[in-house]
Amino acid sequence: MNSDTLRLLTEAMNNRNQRERAFREDYHTYLVEQKGETESLEEHLRRYASMAAFGQPLPAELIERFQPAIPFPAELVEFYRQHGSFKGGNRLSTWTLLDLAELERNRTTDRDYERFHSLGLADMIKYVWGNDRPEVDLDSGDVIFSREQLEYLNQNYQVVGFWTDVDAGEEAHYYLYYDQSGRFGLAHLHQDEWDIFDLLEESGAIYTWDEVIVASLAKIEQAEDEAEG
Repeated sequence: MNSDTLRLLTEAMNNRNQRERAFREDYHTYLVEQKGETESLEEHLRRYASMAAFGQPLPAELIERFQPAIPFPAELVEFYRQHGSFKGGNRLSTWTLLDLAELERNRTTDRDYERFHSLGLADMIKYVWGNDRPEVDLDSGDVIFSREQLEYLNQNYQVVGFWTDVDAGEEAHYYLYYDQSGRFGLAHLHQDEWDIFDLLEESGAIYTWDEVIVASLAKIEQAEDEAEG
């Protein structure tokens, strides 16, 4: 991630965090004065504030051990080594650049809704929806893809981030993926529309890593501006 992209993302993060803290401080004051709340502001922030933050830099051995279906592009490896991950919180549409360490732990979790299978697009659609998305589940009676199509989506598109489409009332997400070329793309998926069949024909990956971060942030901020307008 180059310095301009990092600065853009950091400014967006700091701006939302300031707004989130101000909201929580005002709400905490209301709770204390009107409801007799005794919880400290620090505890209130710890429990309820939805802050954006980078994760922890990842060791090279974890990145190498992860073994996605398509090797990580060099730009992404650099991001993992320097920043690890990113969580945007509610004020950045829950924008998440996935934490490989968390995914690694979730390979063996006993909680089915958290279990991680692969970075493949079909598997990650299920993962984002708590592994409850029958349209991409061969064991369900409502699957809308063939086994070959699901395998194609999993082998040709690796998802490394996502965010909630607030315009759709949390019924849709954007998925940030990379393909065999090492380029990055954005796939939009609404739970009632499933407009990803075009990816079975042609990849939509047109961005570098920096470009896809900038494009993602622009989409998130545009939706935010429209919601506030």
